[in-house]
Amino acid sequence: MTRILFGLVLLTVSPLGAQTLRVGLAYGGKVALEGSSANRGSQVLGVLEVGGRRSPVAMRVDGVYGGVRDNGGVRSRLTGGSANLVYHVGAPAAPERGYLLAGLGVYHVSATFDLPLMCPDTTCSRDRSSTSGGYGVGAGMSFGTGPIRLVSEARYINISVAADHPTTFFLISAGISFGN
Repeated sequence: MTRILFGLVLLTVSPLGAQTLRVGLAYGGKVALEGSSANRGSQVLGVLEVGGRRSPVAMRVDGVYGGVRDNGGVRSRLTGGSANLVYHVGAPAAPERGYLLAGLGVYHVSATFDLPLMCPDTTCSRDRSSTSGGYGVGAGMSFGTGPIRLVSEARYINISVAADHPTTFFLISAGISFGN
């Protein structure tokens, strides 16, 4: 199985002379959607993208880390990574270029519940965590010419924590990317 995956990676990135490589880092806001309530937080996103010089399609791997705190005393953290297909809209040398992305990932969601009503003298807490698969879809824009570009992106992530209780996040990021 490892040999098959390694072979697919080699087919995807070779020949290297015909490929582009971009590395990016972004910081942004995150909204956790739970039922009818929405809670805000922040997140950091790291990106590695490989694509063909003349092709609008690229492969992208990214990692995300962030947190949300609601008014009821629940603190949640999201850590994970995903593999995405990216479709770039517009000419590669254009100053503004849009893109669409969709992919699958593995995410670790942890939550701490503060329970001050049950322990009036001290704050009790209960931790829960889960690692699950999920999917994400989004869109973004990149601005600038040359190897350094500013990027902004919005993404929806749905994580299957439990069959009857999916966890969803809406991520909005802005950052910088480097590469050819």
